[in-house]
Amino acid sequence: MGLLVLVSCAAVPGADVAGASVVAAQNGSVTTLCAEEDNISIGLSLPGPYQIGSFTIEATHPTYAWTVDHGDPDFSNCTPSGEPVYDFTAIRREVVTTPNASIVAVTKAKFWQPQGMTVIGDITATDVHYIAMHRQMYPGHSPEVLVVYADGYVRLKPFAPIGLSDTLFGTSVVVGPIEQTTRPFAMIDTLEYVPASDSLAITYANGQSVVLSILELTRDVFRLNVDASGLDLAEDQRFVDLRSMCVTEGNADADHISAIDVDGVLSTDTALAYAGGYGSDFFLFRQSLSIHNTSAPDIRVSNFAVSTSTAVEPGDADLDGNVNVYDLVRLANNYGLPGYRAWGDGDFSGDGKADVYDLAILANNYGHVGGSTGLTDDGAPIPEPATLALLALGGFTVWRRRRR
Repeated sequence: MGLLVLVSCAAVPGADVAGASVVAAQNGSVTTLCAEEDNISIGLSLPGPYQIGSFTIEATHPTYAWTVDHGDPDFSNCTPSGEPVYDFTAIRREVVTTPNASIVAVTKAKFWQPQGMTVIGDITATDVHYIAMHRQMYPGHSPEVLVVYADGYVRLKPFAPIGLSDTLFGTSVVVGPIEQTTRPFAMIDTLEYVPASDSLAITYANGQSVVLSILELTRDVFRLNVDASGLDLAEDQRFVDLRSMCVTEGNADADHISAIDVDGVLSTDTALAYAGGYGSDFFLFRQSLSIHNTSAPDIRVSNFAVSTSTAVEPGDADLDGNVNVYDLVRLANNYGLPGYRAWGDGDFSGDGKADVYDLAILANNYGHVGGSTGLTDDGAPIPEPATLALLALGGFTVWRRRRR
C-alpha cells in the first residue's frame, strides 16, 4: 500500500530528499614525460536534463610524510605547447586589504589569452591574469591559500601543517561553463570580492556566473563552496575539470583517483587508467611520495546539489512534454535496479536511481501536458490518480515477478 499512498498524494513527506546527487565523469588524461604539463583531465558534467546548484571543492595535505619539499620546475622532456602567447605589461596590485586577508591582482608579462579579467575590490584592476588570496595563519604571516586564473583555473591549499610555514600548489580545478581548445578553460569577465559574505562573485565571458565561498580553512583542510546556480550548461558540457600532472608514480601532482559510485561503492584506480562513470564524490590524490610539488594538496570535489532543469517537466522520462503513463512505465521498468539509472530510466531526482523519490516526483506532476489537451500520445485520456496508483502497483508487481 506504500506505493498507492505515494502516488495518490499530492505531496509526500520526505519525498524531496533523495540520495546523493551524481554527475558524469569522463577521463581525458594522456601520458606525458613533461613534469610541467597538465596531462590529467577528469571532466565532470550533468548526465541529463538537470541543472547544478552547488558543490564543494576540498584541499587536504598528502597522506604521506615528507622532509624535503621539491618545488622547482622541471622542464626536461618538455616541448613548446603550440598555444598563442600575448604580451602584457607585468604588474601586481593589491585590490583588497582587510585585517586578516588580502587579494593581489597579477598581470603577467605573457598569457595564452589576448585579454585578462576585471577584478573589483577596494580598487578595480583590468587585464588581470590571476588573483592570489592571502589569509592570516598567525600574526605576521599570511600565505597564499587561493588562486583564481582568468581562464577559470582554481587552486587552493590549507594552511601548512604544524612546524611548517607554507606549502605548494599543485592540482587545479577548472570551474565554470567549460570550453575546449588546446586545454579546457572557462574565461572570466569579472571577479568581484564581496566583503559582506567574504566571497568571490565570478561572471564569465558568456554571462553565466558562480560564487566561491570559504566554508573552512585550517591547517588540515580548505573547503570551498561553489554556488553554481548561475550556470546554464549545454548538454554534456563540463562544469568542472580536474587538471593535474602525472609522469609516473613518484613524479606526479596526482597519481590516483577514488570515486563513490551511484550505489555508494568506493573504487580507486590510477589517474591515467580511470574509466570514468557516474558518481557523487571524486578524490584526486597521490599515493606515492612525489619529487614534484611534494607538499601540494590532494583535491576532492563532492556534495553536488542537482535538480531538474527548468527546460523540462519533472517526471517526463521520454521528454515528449507530457507526464503520463508512458513515463510511469519507464520508471516501473527500472525501479529499484542497481547501477546507474538515467533520466530516461526514471531518475528525476538526479541521484542516479529510480526509486520512491522519483515516483513521488512523477506523481506530483502527473497529468502535466505541454500545450496539449490532457490526452496521451495515442489520444487516450490521462488516467486519474487512483488509476495511476493501480497502474503503478500492477507494473511494479509484474516487475518483481519477472525478477524472482
